[in-house]
Amino acid sequence: MPQLRPGDVVVFDNIKPHLGAGVAASIARAGAQVLPLPPYSPDYTPIEEMYSKVKQGLRRAQARVQDDLDTALGVVLRSVTPVDILGWFRHAGLCATHG
Repeated sequence: MPQLRPGDVVVFDNIKPHLGAGVAASIARAGAQVLPLPPYSPDYTPIEEMYSKVKQGLRRAQARVQDDLDTALGVVLRSVTPVDILGWFRHAGLCATHG
């Protein structure tokens, strides 16, 4: 778990393992607050933008057999940069730092 400090806010999606009592208790012990996202909220979920980039790259690759798809997926995933990720977090209104 990242180092949490009092006053930090942890934004959770609604996936059950993320909401376990032990997880919430650990966050509370650190003095941080849990902020759950509303059910299905792609505008607040940075991973949705990554999925979009991956799908767009796979469409461009036009892979029609498994080996080509595997290669294209590797290329697309390696094209995701820290700048992309920070932009997706910022677009979702979430604070993120790099480095």
